[in-house]
Amino acid sequence: MAKSGSSAVSSELPGNQYVRLDFQSWNVTYALRSHAPEKNRHARELSAADSKEEVFCSTRLQRIVREVSKDGKGSEKEVEKEVREMLDEMGHSMFLPAVRCLALLLRPFICSALRGIFVSREGLQQLRGVVSQWPVVLLPSHRSYLDFLLISYIMFEHNIKLPYIAAGQDFMKMKLVSGLLRQSGAFFMRRTFGADRLYKAAFSEYVKTVLCSNDAPLEFFIEGTRSRTAKTLHPKLGLLSMVVEPYLAGLVPDIMLVPVSISYQRTLEEHLFSRELLGVPKPSESTRGLMKALSMIREDYGSIFVEFCQPVSLHDFCTSRGVSRVPHTVFPKDKSLILPQERQVILELSHVILDHTHHGMHVYPTAMTAALLLQHGSGLERGEPRTIFSSHPLFLRVSASVYRGADAEIREVKGTGGIERIQDALGGRRRAESRLCSEDIIQFTGRF
Repeated sequence: MAKSGSSAVSSELPGNQYVRLDFQSWNVTYALRSHAPEKNRHARELSAADSKEEVFCSTRLQRIVREVSKDGKGSEKEVEKEVREMLDEMGHSMFLPAVRCLALLLRPFICSALRGIFVSREGLQQLRGVVSQWPVVLLPSHRSYLDFLLISYIMFEHNIKLPYIAAGQDFMKMKLVSGLLRQSGAFFMRRTFGADRLYKAAFSEYVKTVLCSNDAPLEFFIEGTRSRTAKTLHPKLGLLSMVVEPYLAGLVPDIMLVPVSISYQRTLEEHLFSRELLGVPKPSESTRGLMKALSMIREDYGSIFVEFCQPVSLHDFCTSRGVSRVPHTVFPKDKSLILPQERQVILELSHVILDHTHHGMHVYPTAMTAALLLQHGSGLERGEPRTIFSSHPLFLRVSASVYRGADAEIREVKGTGGIERIQDALGGRRRAESRLCSEDIIQFTGRF
């Protein structure tokens, strides 16, 4: 069931711009709901086994196999066996009943920990339109492990084709869970490829095959890993370059890149992140760790806002920057080459994507109040933040213009005395003193 505070939040949303996900249905009813999404008009609908076989037989990968064999790494048969093992290790095995099972297992925790999940209505409509016509790549911001499943959760409820998700190989250590993730559309990749050109070629061909099949959107995190500080990390260009390659080679007429902004009022890992920032080693992913974490979810983690931003046409972006696909028509089909000027364009593209996610982010009252406390290192008496907010309308206007939804959240706080409650939560006593320490870690005296 939804939490009682969720209706107060939704009532503040201007113009009914957001769709609230269903927290009311019984879990079994939700998991067994109909899911028959519209297919992409160019979809080839390759099975998981067919995708791996197409990758294995690709001209480029076969050339790398011969070269590796000639370098003394074994006979061609032995190298081919190694490639098949790589593909079995990385490949997804999408299976809708597994998705339903995952929804049944996780939905009780989501509904108990969150007040609501709100999704941009306009963004959903845009996404539905491009998924049915073009190859689509979803590029969410990355603040929590929940990001992995949140997009699929939304698309499952709104009857949109579920994405194939690039996940770190660390998750393969989780018994049972890794298989369930794989059957829910996850495919696994090493954190670094190093000098292993055989693995790099296999993975690159796999990404190309999944993308060009037009069967479902591709999803990966351009930041590479979760941000522990809620600050955007520098983009990683490896996967983005692999996505651009099929377009430059003329295999697809266009690719739609959809930045996704996920704004958490509180991330589920906030206590873990604070420990990691203070130097405590990150615990390894494990099924036992996941079960322990889920059993400890007893608090109110607020709401989540999800914005599917305006899709970026790769064709229009490259054309506007003078990138031509003509030079790639003379390259051998078994070779892939991105020119130096194209690498610069890919870097620019990554920053444009991150800029889109920034504009889709929401600022919550807690963050605004914390920002005020940080500007007054000597501390603030209870009630002072309300006076400062009301006496600095420019501060509010600038924040509301940069971050969508901020104005609605601020109105909610000003109308209900929420600022004082937040100050109490942050400080744990009448005076909430703050200080800055290394790497901009925010610490508040008293209990957080």
